[in-house]
Amino acid sequence: MLCNLTGNISRKRGHGNRGSSGNGETTPVLKDIKAIAFDVQGTCVDFYQPLLRVGNKINSLKGLTLNWAVLSSEWRDLYRVALDDVIAARRPWIRVDHIYRESLDILFDRHGLSDIFTQAERDDLNAVWTKLDPWPDSVEGLARLRSRFITSTLSNAGMAAVVSVVKHAALPFDVVLTAELAHSYRPPSINLRSTIWDSPQSRY
Repeated sequence: MLCNLTGNISRKRGHGNRGSSGNGETTPVLKDIKAIAFDVQGTCVDFYQPLLRVGNKINSLKGLTLNWAVLSSEWRDLYRVALDDVIAARRPWIRVDHIYRESLDILFDRHGLSDIFTQAERDDLNAVWTKLDPWPDSVEGLARLRSRFITSTLSNAGMAAVVSVVKHAALPFDVVLTAELAHSYRPPSINLRSTIWDSPQSRY
């Protein structure tokens, strides 16, 4: 059985060890679970502060006073609209990093910034999503879970992007799975689960 977890790992604190008996043994609630899959961006890694740091550096280098907290929020909103268009089949499937890159162009056009940033600078900025830092308890928490379960990513981001994030943040995953393998963002996890984990070769 595959268990798919989303949401910031840090926010799970205070819930108690519902899956542990306290003596290192797995309680019945988890006895049938073989693998646990995680969303990555926002769940295992911080996708706020890294972008703000890059934005502040850009402001310093270019003499700008841009509010990157506002811009990053709008950037993600634009990404979400485009992603929903793919999910609704209003446009062909496209990898997440390409969606972010398209959305960045739209964002800069809206704010009159198109002449300030070269295409290469936009590409560099877009790469921030592959260099995200782990939340303070992500690495330790994943390592503890990995000692008992198979741990995997299950992200909408592309394979190369998630591999980069996992390496940069030193996240201890056994497997890297993303929506790119199934070329589908809908349903959120069923496609990858059915094609990878529930295949006859992967059953215990």
